[in-house]
Amino acid sequence: MEPRSAGQLFEAARTGDSAAWNELVDRMSPAIWAAGRAYALSEAETADVFQHVWLRLVEHRDRISEPEAVPGWIRTTARREALRLRQLADRSVEPPSEDIGSLDPGPPDEVVSASTDRLLLDALRRLGDRCRELLWMLFFVPDVSYDSISADLDMPVGAIGPTRSRCLAQLRADPAVQGLWSDV
Repeated sequence: MEPRSAGQLFEAARTGDSAAWNELVDRMSPAIWAAGRAYALSEAETADVFQHVWLRLVEHRDRISEPEAVPGWIRTTARREALRLRQLADRSVEPPSEDIGSLDPGPPDEVVSASTDRLLLDALRRLGDRCRELLWMLFFVPDVSYDSISADLDMPVGAIGPTRSRCLAQLRADPAVQGLWSDV
């Protein structure tokens, strides 16, 4: 028996098949978590995105006329909610952690590092969704496999390397980050 598509699983779940619902959640969850990682959300914030996406899908289940479009709907909803939470987090100012001095890098190093991190995160946000998610997964998600990236981003394994190269070129071309690296 051939595996069911996400659209077929959605159709079955919509009619009350809880096993299909569970399989749909299992299949699409990595894409939602990838959206949270792409926007540098905390685990708790990403869990909020996860809950938001599934709640919205349940709320809109009777209005979805093209079940095969559900994976794209889930990814888009996850990205939009992750972006919304990221923008809210960027507006809030949190007091510094008491652990900031524990590594004692010294004020100049700390300022330079924070400034560089902010420039890179801002440049990553300016990239398209696909590049941002790919680079985030490659460089910030520990022990991620190409197979996992392929499944999460719906990208052939053979396209990951060339896409990474194009995305890094876009990142290097961003005027805000030019000059940060001499050998990247």
